[in-house]
Amino acid sequence: MDHDTAPPAAATFVSGQTAVCVPTLSRQEAYFSVKRYGVVDSVDEYQRWMTLEEAFFLATTGHIHIETLSTQGAMWAAFTSADDSFPSRYTAYALYRSRGWIVQSGLLYGVTFVLYRMSPDIVHAEYMVYVHDTTSSCALSWQLLQMLTRLAEDVKKTVLVCEVQRASDWDASLMYMGLVCKELCFRHWPALFTEGASFAMAESHAIPKRTRS
Repeated sequence: MDHDTAPPAAATFVSGQTAVCVPTLSRQEAYFSVKRYGVVDSVDEYQRWMTLEEAFFLATTGHIHIETLSTQGAMWAAFTSADDSFPSRYTAYALYRSRGWIVQSGLLYGVTFVLYRMSPDIVHAEYMVYVHDTTSSCALSWQLLQMLTRLAEDVKKTVLVCEVQRASDWDASLMYMGLVCKELCFRHWPALFTEGASFAMAESHAIPKRTRS
């Protein structure tokens, strides 16, 4: 059965937790696996755990259903209560997923997300995404940007700072409406550059992974 016509997977959310559980026996499992939504439990292979961002995105596209949270509003309120950074993280997550990127955790690189053009089994991530909520008490410093760009240069990636701005009249009932992403692209600038193209930013390309013999 095609995943678009298959019934949504029955997901479970426990209040206060920052992950959602989906059974791997659902008819949506092949879709979750190919598109890289969540991870299979290392102990119980019949459970797949998803982040709040993944779960909300999949619920809005009809791939999962949380019985205890039957409306998007209820889901948004519960997820925001569990993690107050959820609104800004989801806004960025949905933006890149809707553009066709495979969005994965960026914890390994000290950022929010990393973006893959194709399966992570085939290529390396091209972008490191740092999500910054403009209402946060944590300022976005040049020291942080310098650290990220130096790290990105070492691992052959580009830094994307995604500033999530809220409309002046925004409140939680509006959910993601009224939340806007402003993207800033940073890349290490070498001392040597081509004359006349000092400010040019080359297009990013996927780097294939080496195959193991």
